[in-house]
Amino acid sequence: MSKRVILLVACVSFFALGWLAAVLGPALNDLAEQNRTDVSAIGAIFLLTFLGGLPAQAAAGVLGDRYGQRPVLIAGVVLIGLSVFGLSLSPMLGLTLAFSLIWGLGFGTIDIGNNVLIAELYAERVNVMNLLHVFFGIGAVVSPAAAGLSLELWDTALPAVWAGGVLMLATLPFVYRLPRQRRMRDTGAPGDPPPAAFHYRVPLLWLFGLVMLVYVGIEVGIGGWAAIYLERTTTLIPSTAALATSGFWLALSASRVLIALIGGRLTPTQVLWGSTLVSAAAGILLAATTGNATLSIAAMLLAGFGFGPVYPTIIVIVTAIFRNAPGKAASVCTILGGIGGGVIPWVQGILLDRVSPEASVLMIGAGAVIMLGLWMVARRAGNAYRQARQREQPLAA
Repeated sequence: MSKRVILLVACVSFFALGWLAAVLGPALNDLAEQNRTDVSAIGAIFLLTFLGGLPAQAAAGVLGDRYGQRPVLIAGVVLIGLSVFGLSLSPMLGLTLAFSLIWGLGFGTIDIGNNVLIAELYAERVNVMNLLHVFFGIGAVVSPAAAGLSLELWDTALPAVWAGGVLMLATLPFVYRLPRQRRMRDTGAPGDPPPAAFHYRVPLLWLFGLVMLVYVGIEVGIGGWAAIYLERTTTLIPSTAALATSGFWLALSASRVLIALIGGRLTPTQVLWGSTLVSAAAGILLAATTGNATLSIAAMLLAGFGFGPVYPTIIVIVTAIFRNAPGKAASVCTILGGIGGGVIPWVQGILLDRVSPEASVLMIGAGAVIMLGLWMVARRAGNAYRQARQREQPLAA
């Protein structure tokens, strides 16, 4: 398979992944009725998919570094494809929740597998990695609309869930044809320092993981609580506040499209500098404009635009630095990102409901500034790491 075909298959896989990530919400009522329970009980599927994703990401990183991404992705497609139909057809809550855990295992495996596959295939091409994540966003935008259409036509959103499963399983023949070699990129570019032995105790890896933790947490926090925040602090009606939330996600996707178009002329470091600076400015503006609907919405749009390239760009950087074990490095970052996405929005919701709306966005503003600071520290540590590896190059030769 050519590089372009592999990229196309990865993009289709990420489109299906984004589709499945967003389609469960509209299907909750159908799943609750099918399992003879209420929405609050069926909502446990989100917790179990999250819990399933964490060990899957860790295992996929280790196995991918040892055996290559082909077996990892085959396992991921089979797991999530079968769990989609098992979950959506199960009539018993316990069985449904078990399939939710398997769904999370497949989701985490495909996430790591495709990220590392493209990072290795297109070394340090930040525009290509952002293109991959654009397709995830498109899938997440399209699937709720498809669920709405399904509800209008058949009075159930489950066909939209099945469509995501079919699309994911359709990639299996192409994934099976991926190259069998353990790794597609065993050496760096000419002049790059040689890779050092990977170790989980390398501080640089955890610095990038902390950047990812804060980033995912404040991104999910804004996306999850923006509408309620605007309702409580301005005169906006719920429907208008919801549109502002959509605007945030559209801005995030737009920035990834922009980097996909022009990112070939920028280094990953330049992209991450711009993203974190814009995000910090947006966070400060959001914290300073409580009560002003126009400026708050502008801050949210700016935040979305700044956040967009952060995740894919961090994956590009860490897999390039730790190119002898890109799967393990990517796993650490994505697992910490998942933890941030679970903890930070939860704390923000407590602040919003029990302290004040101002406190909740102050936390977001502080998080954006902390993310910038962590990136500055990580960049300096990365330069020192590269210089140390460069000094070892004559010894390695």
